[in-house]
Amino acid sequence: MLYVFIIVLAAAGFLIFSAAGGVVLFRFLCVRSVYSVHSFVDKAAHVKDEKVIVPLLEAKNNRDEKSFEKVSILSAPRRFFRLPLTPLKLSAELRLQKKPKDFAVLVHGFSDSARGLTYLSQDYYNRGFSVLAVDMRAHGESKGKIAGQGYTATDGTDIALWLRYLRARFGKDIRIVLHGVSMGASAVIQSAYGVIAVQKIFEGERNALKLVTADCGFYRFSDQVDHELALFLSSGRIQRYLFKCIAAAASFFNFFAAGFFFTAHNPGKTLSLYSESSGIPLLIFHGSADTLVPPTAARQLYEAARCPKKLVFIKDAPHIGSRFYDTKTYMDTIISCLNDLKEEDA
Repeated sequence: MLYVFIIVLAAAGFLIFSAAGGVVLFRFLCVRSVYSVHSFVDKAAHVKDEKVIVPLLEAKNNRDEKSFEKVSILSAPRRFFRLPLTPLKLSAELRLQKKPKDFAVLVHGFSDSARGLTYLSQDYYNRGFSVLAVDMRAHGESKGKIAGQGYTATDGTDIALWLRYLRARFGKDIRIVLHGVSMGASAVIQSAYGVIAVQKIFEGERNALKLVTADCGFYRFSDQVDHELALFLSSGRIQRYLFKCIAAAASFFNFFAAGFFFTAHNPGKTLSLYSESSGIPLLIFHGSADTLVPPTAARQLYEAARCPKKLVFIKDAPHIGSRFYDTKTYMDTIISCLNDLKEEDA
């Protein structure tokens, strides 16, 4: 009887430990009031890389604010357990050419904002694009307390609505490049191939979308969470098992807060199921020295895609560093893909 009591007590203690760890992890990954102050990204290698962070901050802090127009939309109405959820006010910044025709829609990474992509906005603008840089829900000036993590029903749908906004305002014949970085890479994949390619109400947006660019995106969110835990904490065998239990608990809490389990957020699966019928080309960038999101994730995404695709590794680049380590190759590849498409359309 004593042994049974000890086993039950140990099991209860383990469950309590896992639940408590899950709450902490959920807050760091998903709750705005926590990750906006204490983000795990702050400890990542690319933040200490002067070749990345110095030009990024210079572009962010020294830009001409008058050249950016603040715009907003509402997220789609949703229900969770039959309860209506209030739509969120989503914000973005718009930079227009004199005759807007080609648009780049930029999507930032975790705990960042549209301002953090000012360097990329400038790259596109210098090449004749009008630029819409969005603040994902619970980031920047967009409302929300829980991050969408790039999931189909959250950020993926929000991005599709931004494309609809552009077509409604600037005409149905505009051409759009959808470009996401890090978490934004998963968001653009889930939007283009999990929302726009599947839902008939976004047929016009699918026709306008000419290229999806995913820079240093993960293949499966649950795998990425496991990787980050092992990266920033001890990675012994026992610890890895504990991490999985804690991640499972965090996933459970996220289901009730955001409506999805971590395992359900799978850009790779979305590509394998829907990219072929969409016909939307996919361009993948990844730094060969990325430790936050392993380069293997890029290969997995590339192999899963059934649409016209291209994979480019940038030598020695860390996470989000591809553009900074080889700007010419980065932007020239994007423009080259678009020019190839223009020739096909002609």
